[in-house]
Amino acid sequence: MTTNNYIELSNYKYFEVKGNDRVQFLQAIITNDINKCTIDNAIYSALLTPQGKFISDFFIINLGKSFLFEIHKEFLEDTIDKFEIYKLRAKIEISNFYDYNSIAIYNLDNSFNFLSTSGRVKKIGSNYLFNDPRNTKMGLRGIILKKELEKFCVNNNLLKGKVIEYNENRINNLIPDASKDLKVNKSLLLENNFDSINCIDWQKGCYIGQEITARMKYRSLIKKSLKKITITSGNVTVNDNIFMENKNIGNITSVSKKVALAMIKTDDARKSLDNNLILKTENGKVEIDPNFI
Repeated sequence: MTTNNYIELSNYKYFEVKGNDRVQFLQAIITNDINKCTIDNAIYSALLTPQGKFISDFFIINLGKSFLFEIHKEFLEDTIDKFEIYKLRAKIEISNFYDYNSIAIYNLDNSFNFLSTSGRVKKIGSNYLFNDPRNTKMGLRGIILKKELEKFCVNNNLLKGKVIEYNENRINNLIPDASKDLKVNKSLLLENNFDSINCIDWQKGCYIGQEITARMKYRSLIKKSLKKITITSGNVTVNDNIFMENKNIGNITSVSKKVALAMIKTDDARKSLDNNLILKTENGKVEIDPNFI
């Protein structure tokens, strides 16, 4: 018997958007195309300020007559408040979901081949499984009834894994955790690799913050960006500054084992690689991964 690893994502909560105007309403405010969110396909998207600054990110599942949002609890209240402000006269209703837990399933065996494509959704009883739409290397996400979680894990040969392993895989694939790597009302999506993790649809019409986001992309205005780094010696912790020839060029945003994500000035990142320059933190040394430059 083979097993799959899972971790509980206890910091994730849910809310539902329903009503006759739900599609038009969401299409006008989120970064992705809500029309891509079907019964069989989940999407990943974000909400921005009018200035293009990050407010929240979330996964969306189409329940048929409503959309279910999976969102980090840190962003839940503010996102619902923004939706309530923006809905004006739109015929929608927003309500919380309380009966579910989130899990991530990784190190997959062949038993989940029916979810092999990005975003693919499968309803199993009252539970939902979907292939992580950010990157298939992140495995699956499950939205499982609290009272059925233990039974679900047993029935699907799920063995409890370690959060540090899941985060290491996330960092290795340059996928930010917005609760760690971004700052609300300050961070920009294109600085944080959201363009490469299926969060933005460049063909849809306008959405809140679209003008600034598009301008950054098409005018190449990105001066700093999230990089994957390897810790070569010493200790490196979140918020450590990174120095190149005594110049501060960035800082660490998340760490797992010997890899980390860091926001680094683009020109300095290129210079460090081209010249094989040593990068230092207060108590360690790091190298930028050239595969994500």
